[in-house]
This record gives sequence, structure tokens and C-alpha cells, in this order.
Amino acid sequence: MLSHTKIDNTSRTNNSIRNSTVVVLSKMINVFFSFIVRTLIINKLGIEILGIDGLFASVITVLSLADLGIGTAITYSLYKPIANQDYKTCAAYMNFFQKVYVLVGSVIFVLGLLLIPFLPYLINLPNHVDNLMLIYILTLASSAISYFLSSRRVIYEANQVGYAITAVDTISSLISQCLQVLVIVLFNDYVIVLLVRIFATILSNGYIFVESNKDFSYIFKKRNASLKKCQMRKLRTDLMAIVCHKIGGVFVTGTDNMLISYFIGTILTGVYSNYLLITNTVSTLIAMSINAIIPSIGNLKESSDDKDHQFEIFWEVQLVNYVVSSVFLVFMYCLINPFITIWLGKKYIFDELTTALICVVFYISSMRYGVGAFSVAAGYFKKTVYKPVLESIINLIVSLILVGYIGIDGIILGTLVSLILGSVWVDPYVVFKNWFKKPFSEYVRQYVSLLIFTLSLGEGLYILCKEVYIDNMFLDFGVKAIICLTSIPLLLLFIRTKRGYKTLSKHILNRRMTKIL
Repeated sequence: MLSHTKIDNTSRTNNSIRNSTVVVLSKMINVFFSFIVRTLIINKLGIEILGIDGLFASVITVLSLADLGIGTAITYSLYKPIANQDYKTCAAYMNFFQKVYVLVGSVIFVLGLLLIPFLPYLINLPNHVDNLMLIYILTLASSAISYFLSSRRVIYEANQVGYAITAVDTISSLISQCLQVLVIVLFNDYVIVLLVRIFATILSNGYIFVESNKDFSYIFKKRNASLKKCQMRKLRTDLMAIVCHKIGGVFVTGTDNMLISYFIGTILTGVYSNYLLITNTVSTLIAMSINAIIPSIGNLKESSDDKDHQFEIFWEVQLVNYVVSSVFLVFMYCLINPFITIWLGKKYIFDELTTALICVVFYISSMRYGVGAFSVAAGYFKKTVYKPVLESIINLIVSLILVGYIGIDGIILGTLVSLILGSVWVDPYVVFKNWFKKPFSEYVRQYVSLLIFTLSLGEGLYILCKEVYIDNMFLDFGVKAIICLTSIPLLLLFIRTKRGYKTLSKHILNRRMTKIL
């Protein structure tokens, strides 16, 4: 069995910590092996394959619009019946979700096949790459297959035991990446690499599907449970709002690689993907850690009416989000180019401006996760429906205008401008207005002061790192890393006067004392 099946409300904090810890450890393990696989692909198969992989992944991201965000809607809908131990309603939602996801997987695969005649217009390579269409079809199949078996994941997440499926995914990913290394070394064939990935997808999702029948037998034995009309209407309302979020997210994150490939070149997509591997890994790590507590926040909202306590928890989450994002920004800004130079060589690094833009996009995006967790937990999909639409329109327009003048910097600037104008203010405004009934200006003041301090700190340490030059690349990297470490005490000193610090430090101290005693 993957987990205990029934969750006590008193275990909310422990579940949040356990979920976040497992997510962090899992991601670190997977990242290590991902770098090994990527290095072998570049050295053995060529940077062109990485560019193709990034391009096709973006196409699949656009196709994933077919799921309409139904998983998010179902997870949110499960919070209340789980808290009330209404397992018949849980079963009704899960039965509906399973049928929808099989349909979604089929639609994605069919739509993907229909796009094949148009793919050559997106691919911009100086040299021919073998088996391009087969690579695309296998990438497409891997995505479609994941939908057929992945519906059971949401019941673990809604029950605050997402760490159980994270552990399974980690083991499956390790098996997959070890096999990929062997395949590249022995056969030098990317097609077999993709077949290994499909096998890993089936392995992890299939195992979770089977185990969920044991862990949640009291839910899945109700095979004939179906949603009531009022529940379907509520789900439909939430879904319509989530669809707009889904579309916006796809256009913001899924079009950059396609624009780079079409206007500049598919090889540059591969170079850019090396930076994205680093920034997205860190960003995903932060997002997954915070998203792991969304069920606990949802449970807190449903089971408690103490708004003051909820408001303090909000500020605690915000401060943790801020410190972690800021530390990673400093390290990334100062060390990402030296790291890629050691890893792959100088020909795979961007100039200072492009690197700075990538890092700022990472930071602005990562700083949204804390407040976004509260917005999702509260189910404010309809209230923030305009955010992704506005964000995607701004991103596409600015990118198309600037790419002809400043190349890849224009595309990254499009993403940054869309984040600032169409995203960062929406969730906090809605949460403050509808949940906490507090003035939005309170959030703005703290956010702006934190932002100014972090960007100033990052620039100052970057200038200091530039003054360091040691012939030995590893020693040079180590000295710069030590300089970056100074950001941690400086950030901790700065937040001592910020809202949420006192209660956060008290909770950390109490937890330590409990362990000691």
C-alpha cells in the first residue's frame, strides 16, 4: 500500500512537511540523472536532438489544452467531501474523472497526428536529422498514454498524501534514466530512449492505478456512483474558468520554444533548453514544495473560521517562498554561466543580458507560487479567469514585435512583460479582497520592498563575482559560490521586520524544541 487511507485533520502540518520534503528529495535525485542523460545526448547524439526534443515538448504542451484543466477542478472538488468523509461523492468525481481522462488522451493523440504535415514549418535545422516523425510520434504517444492511467493520482493529492506517488515517480524515473544512459552508450539511438520513457510512464502510472484500488477501496468499490446535476453544474462553472487558466499557461510557457525555432533556429532552442533545465528544475522544485501544501490550505479553509490565523499562515508561506526564490536567484544569476561552461563548454552559454532576463523571469514567476497556492486552494478559478488570457495575449504580442529587433531577448522579454502586467498582481488582489478582506496595498508594499532588496542584492553580488577570476574553473566556481552564500544571512536579516517573520520563527523554534524534548 502506498499510504494510510484516511486522513485526520490534525495531521495537516505533518502531511504538508512530508509532502514537501519528499518532493524536494525526489527532484534533486531526478535532476542529477537528468544532467547525465542530457550530457550524453549532447555529446553522443548532438545539440540538434535537444532542440527537437524541446520543440516537440512545446507542441505537446499546446496539445495538452485538451485536458481543459479537469484534474485541477476535480482535486479542488474533492477537498470538501474528503473533509466530510463523504466517500460516495468522492467516488462519483473519480468515476467521472477516469472516463474524461481516457477521452483526453485519445483526443491529444489524434490531434497530434493531424499536426504532422505542419511540423516541417516549425523545424529550422541546418542539417538533416533521422527519424524526425517517428521521434515526434513516440513523444506524442508518451504524453497520450500518461492520461489513460494517471487519473488516480488526484485522490492521493486531495488526501494530502502526494508524497506517496512522488516516491513511486522517483523510483520509476531512476529506472528510466539508468536505462536511457545504457541505451545511449550502447546503441546511440534516440528512438530507443523514447521507448524507455514510454515504458517508465506505463510502469509508474500503472502501479499507482493498481495500488489506489487497495489504498482507497472504500471509494473505488462504489463503481456506480455518479455526479448529481448540481455537482456537474458546479464542476462545469469551475472548469470554464480553469480552461482560460490552462490556455493562458500554455501560450505563456509553450510558445517560446516554437517562436525561437521558427524565427531563430531549432539549434538555439537546444541551447535555451539547457538554461530552462536549470531554471525550470529550481522553479518546479519551489512550486512542487508549495503545491504540496495546497490540500492542507484547502483543508484549513474548510475546517476553520479563524481568518486571523489563516492570514498569518499566508504571510509565513509568502516569506518562505521569498527567501527560497531569492537565494536561488542570486546563485543562478552569478553561477549559471560558469556552471554551463564547466558542464558543456563556452559555446553553449548566452551573453549577460540574455542570462539576466532568464533569471529575472525565473524569479518573478517563482514569487507567485505562495499566493497562488491560496488562490487555488480557495477555488478562485472564476475570479482570476482574466489573468491567463491577458498574460498570454501580452506575451505573444510583445514577443512577435521584439523578436525581429533583438532576437531571443525579445521573446524572453515578452514573457517578462506578460508576467508583470498580466499575472503577478491578480492572485494576491483576489485573495486579499475575497478571503482575507484586507487592503491589497498591504501586499504591494511588502512585495515591492522584497523585490527591490533582492534585485539589488543579486546585482551587487554579481558585480563582486565578476571581479573574481581564477584559472582553475572549478576553484573559480567554488569561490563565487561562497560569495553567493552571503545572500542567505543578508536575506534573513532583511525579513526580520516583515509581516509573518515572528510567527514563522516561533513555529520553527517550537518544532525544534518538540524534537529535542
